[in-house]
Amino acid sequence: MIFTTALKSTVFLVATLALASSSAMADGTYNLYSIGQSNPMGTIEIQGDVTVDGREYVTWWVPKYKMMLYIPPEATYVTMEDNSPVNRKRFIGGWFSHKTRAEVGSSACEESEMDETGQERYLGGDLQWTVLVDKYNYNFEISLGNCDDPVEPWGHDTDTKG
Repeated sequence: MIFTTALKSTVFLVATLALASSSAMADGTYNLYSIGQSNPMGTIEIQGDVTVDGREYVTWWVPKYKMMLYIPPEATYVTMEDNSPVNRKRFIGGWFSHKTRAEVGSSACEESEMDETGQERYLGGDLQWTVLVDKYNYNFEISLGNCDDPVEPWGHDTDTKG
C-alpha cells in the first residue's frame, strides 16, 4: 500500500492551515452514500490536520464503519468558484479501519500497520478523493482500495444514483 508504507516510520504532527479569504473549507460533517445505488452510509466528519513525512493530510472520520480517511488539504480547503483548479481533480491519500482484529476477521491485510497514534491497524489501503466544486457547492467522490488491491468507487456526499 503506497499510503501505509509512508506511515510505518512516521509520527503524525498536528498542523494548522491558514486559509485565504477566497477559499472555503469543507464545513465539517456530510452525509455519505454508496456510489451506484446511493444507499445511505452514515456521515463523514472532518477531524483535523496531520503531517506524514513532511506531507499534510486532513483526517476525516466515518463513524458507521469506524474508519479514518487521510485526504490532502488541497482537496479539503478549496477555492469556491466555477473554474476552480481542483474541480474534478483526483487526490491520493489513504485510510485505516479502527476496528479490532476480531471485527475485521478475514478482511484483514496480510500485514498490520501503525496509525498516527501508534495503534496497530489491521485493515486499510489507498484512497482517491475526487473534488466536485463550484461557487456554491463542495462535493466529493471516494474510491478505496483494501490492503494492496486497486481503488474502486466507494462513496460520495450526494444521494444521486449513478
